[in-house]
Amino acid sequence: KGRARFGLSAHHIAVVGRPGSTAILTGPGLLEDCARVFGAGFDNRICARVMLTPHGPTASDVIDRVRAPVLIQICEKDPLVSMDGSLGMASRMGALAQVKRYPIGHFDLYLGKDFERSVADQIEFFTQHLLGTEE
Repeated sequence: KGRARFGLSAHHIAVVGRPGSTAILTGPGLLEDCARVFGAGFDNRICARVMLTPHGPTASDVIDRVRAPVLIQICEKDPLVSMDGSLGMASRMGALAQVKRYPIGHFDLYLGKDFERSVADQIEFFTQHLLGTEE
C-alpha cells in the first residue's frame, strides 16, 4: 500500500528460512521441508506489509467459547507450534478435546504414511462425532 502510492512494487520477505535469517518462520530444516511439501519451485515470499496488519483472535482467545468436540493433532517434533501450548489448550477444553500425538515434524503430516495416518484419525473423529458411530 505504501510503496504502491509511489508506483513501486510491493516489498517481499521470505516466509520460511534457516535459523538467523529474516524470514517470518525460521528453524532447522523448515526451508527444505517446505520444498518437499510444496515443490522445489514454491514461491517463498510474502508482502512485508502483512507484518503490519492486525491479526484476529488466537485460538487461546476463543477456546472457552468452544462447545463442540475438537481433534487436536500434535506433531511432537514441530519447531513451529508449541506442543506444551497445544496440550494446554486441550487441558482447558477438557472432555471436548481429543488429542492425537505423532512423533514427527510440522510438515511431515502432509506426506506419505504420516499423512495417511493423520487423515485416518480425522476420518475416525468425524465418523464418531458427526455420524455418532465408531469405525
